Amino acid sequence: MWKIALVYLFAAVIAAVMIYVAITALAPNAEIRAQGVPQAAPAALLWVRLPNYTIPVTYEQCLPWGAEAYCIGGNFAGENFGISIGQSAPTWRSYGYYPLDVIGQACSSEGNMAVCVGGTYPSYKVSNAVYYADYNASAASFRWIAGDPYPVDSYGSSCTGLSNRIYCVGGEESYGGTPTNHVYFANVSASGGGEWTNGPSYPMNATHVSCVPIGDSIYCIGGYTSSNGFSDRVYSLNTTAGAGWTQATSYPMNITMESCVPYGTTITCIGGFSYATGIASTYTGQVSENKISWMRNTDFPRDTFEGSCALLTSGKPYILCVAGTYDGEVYYSQV
Repeated sequence: MWKIALVYLFAAVIAAVMIYVAITALAPNAEIRAQGVPQAAPAALLWVRLPNYTIPVTYEQCLPWGAEAYCIGGNFAGENFGISIGQSAPTWRSYGYYPLDVIGQACSSEGNMAVCVGGTYPSYKVSNAVYYADYNASAASFRWIAGDPYPVDSYGSSCTGLSNRIYCVGGEESYGGTPTNHVYFANVSASGGGEWTNGPSYPMNATHVSCVPIGDSIYCIGGYTSSNGFSDRVYSLNTTAGAGWTQATSYPMNITMESCVPYGTTITCIGGFSYATGIASTYTGQVSENKISWMRNTDFPRDTFEGSCALLTSGKPYILCVAGTYDGEVYYSQV
């Protein structure tokens, strides 16, 4: 009898161990599913070449308007160009000139308005000028109007639009100067923008971060800091909660000068500058509050930093990117 009891006891122990292993293995996945983070890899980007940008550019700012991408600045001449992926043979065409001969201004869009802040002149004097343009203006050019000056001179900040406001983060007050933790926001309407208001200070001094809106929050990725060099930090600010910034899941590498675009509850970041070189790496992250599941996506066809990407919609969503560093290669991919 004792042999039979021993067999049953051994079987019970094995069963208990197997149940424990199964629960341990499944628990993290159950937690991830509860957070809404997918188990599968993101849809692979398939990059397609478009005509090169018309002039050599760097730090250009490309903004979406339906199937159109409008790219502002990036060359001290200040000419703006646009392209439509809805055309059978997309070509770049001029949309007039930005009012200032600057590069490194931070541009974003909210509603029908494009907003650009700061930038540096050929003399490397940094500006605090702010300009607005109506996307519904003449198809031949933007009509830029001056807004309230930014509270500080600003180069290399990141601006993003959300809920009829424009938010700007970080940057430098002088070219090559110390990064700042400034955060300012202004209301945006069809007639332009309002006064700038102090927002919650960014958790670190940083320049050349990339900020995007997801839901009611702003997510800022990477950047160059005065103390630690390039950063992998990601911070979010819920603009309706009345609280400050909170840390989210870090980016897979230290990065600055990348270009990130939002789509639904995902963030896709392309290229950037990491470990003293430009890179082609692309990552897509599924966002669930401050938990981001970063996964490697298809690399951009060339190393790129100081470039700009925009999310376009032409029946389907597309990411369009103009490479920086005065290169001008252009690619797009369906999301």
